[in-house]
Amino acid sequence: MKRILSFSLTLFLFFAFLGVENPEVKACDRTFTQLDSVVFTGGLYTIYTTVCIGGGLTGINTGAGGDTREIAFGFFSSTIDTINIITFSPMIITGDSTGCSWFGFDFMPQGAPFNSQATVGFIDLFGCATGYQCINSTMLCGQAHAQCTQFTFTVDALPDSARVFGPEGAGNPVAGCYPDPDMLLDFTILPVEWGDLYGAVVENGINLDWSTLSETNNDYFDVMRSADGVNFESIGTVTAQGSSQRLISYGFLDDQPIIGTSHYKIIQVDLDGSRSESETVTLEYTVPSGLRWGDIGPVPASDFVNLSFSTEFAESLQLAVYDVKGSQVLTRTIDAQIGTNTMHLNLEDLEAGIYYLQLKGPSGRLDHKLMKF
Repeated sequence: MKRILSFSLTLFLFFAFLGVENPEVKACDRTFTQLDSVVFTGGLYTIYTTVCIGGGLTGINTGAGGDTREIAFGFFSSTIDTINIITFSPMIITGDSTGCSWFGFDFMPQGAPFNSQATVGFIDLFGCATGYQCINSTMLCGQAHAQCTQFTFTVDALPDSARVFGPEGAGNPVAGCYPDPDMLLDFTILPVEWGDLYGAVVENGINLDWSTLSETNNDYFDVMRSADGVNFESIGTVTAQGSSQRLISYGFLDDQPIIGTSHYKIIQVDLDGSRSESETVTLEYTVPSGLRWGDIGPVPASDFVNLSFSTEFAESLQLAVYDVKGSQVLTRTIDAQIGTNTMHLNLEDLEAGIYYLQLKGPSGRLDHKLMKF
């Protein structure tokens, strides 16, 4: 019973500290809030945002005691009564100079001072004297804080906006009132609202498909691959639609995948150089047994045809081209490597008609019908 009463009292103090009339809401200044990205997958939205709690004032309008003790995230919508928070992280954050732990709680929709459709608050359950200390400041304006935290919230509906309550400063030169404008996240002007990212192992490699629900000044996508899930490298780019308010689908084929486990993500790059990223998908690729055709084109062919095939062995293969009478009209020797192989076959000396490709070696034989015009 004592624990329940203590927790209830803590919640009361949490909301009291964040009340509009209480001076504690104006503890720190020079905060920074950034919307990193929004990922839509499985019918849910995951919001990534970075918050840096700033230093306070030592001169005029210092406000409260020069520290921030509790913060909260309020999510707002003009069309939805309740936004359900499925998960959020981190669950615990730690103050900068004091080591105090703040524990996160889903407070669901709230009235004043939030008036929000969903709320997550971080509170001190153990009565620590201070949380985030305000750092050295000038007379008129605090300095940017060095400690930043990325928060993630998975919700069932995209809000119009979100606001961070608690760390706003009394002397913010932009407004100086609670809450400050730099604590607002606006979801109505997202450069890209991500859809799902899917990956699939196909006959000729790994195919990636992703979508966007909306785009604003989107330049291109950078397709990233990693063997360890940490160190990513670019393996290609895809031109973006640019600006759109409808579902746009994109695709990319990794025709030379890593043997074993691969991690993929998509980096979106705006016209101004700003970037956001998708979720990450992980796939397992094994070399197909024997010989297998990949892409063959163009179809029909004219002066050339591009061939791709895969093999599980490094071996010497013979490629032969036959006409409809069964006469061999072209032959090549190919030193194939393990995995996917590609080649450019010149057909300029062949007349228009139907031909048959035959690729064979120790691991098997492949045939393909080809039309040249």
